[in-house]
Amino acid sequence: MLHVKQGIRRTLGHFGYTIFRLKPEAGPQFKHEVHSSEIAITPLHPVWPLPHGNLEISPEEIRTRFAKYGAWHYSYQFEGGLQFPVRGSDPPPPGGGHRPLQRFRHFMPYLLQALGGSLRGKRVLDIACNSGFWSIQCALLGADVVGFDARAELIEQANLIKSIVGVRNVDFRLLDFWEMSPELLGGKFDVVLNLGILYHLPDPLEALRRTAAMTR
Repeated sequence: MLHVKQGIRRTLGHFGYTIFRLKPEAGPQFKHEVHSSEIAITPLHPVWPLPHGNLEISPEEIRTRFAKYGAWHYSYQFEGGLQFPVRGSDPPPPGGGHRPLQRFRHFMPYLLQALGGSLRGKRVLDIACNSGFWSIQCALLGADVVGFDARAELIEQANLIKSIVGVRNVDFRLLDFWEMSPELLGGKFDVVLNLGILYHLPDPLEALRRTAAMTR
């Protein structure tokens, strides 16, 4: 097993990825630490509930537009008490659909530290963005975001979330992973998020190469 782990680390290291061992989360004020270097990481929490920044879309219209889709892979909450759970998932997701919030607290502090403490003004690419959870969070942190997915329904959902929140610094596109290129997406990015897609692809090592090729 040790040899397997070392092989995985070497392979990921070849593509510029690093594995950190983290303590289990101990509540909302948990302080993340990198054990190997003892560097304290400032906790960071997602913007949640999401702002209802576009008041031209009424709560009733939001409910109607959410109900249009039979499946939502993320749960969403908006200011004013609007809540929409995960739908069409069998079995239901662990934690009642709140795992993305836990994941945000788990690794986003490391991302910001690597970028000098802020996403403001950075270009972020969200591969297989689904309904835009990560894209919207990065946009709210000041990044200029491009998110893409291969399913038109998911891009419609992402644009719905974008319109409700009222952010303009995110662009959602319909695109297949294997068509991704810097030329097609306006150049390389400061940050590339490859979340929840790698294990769906037939050639994960080539997928990592293409992901790395999108970064500066």
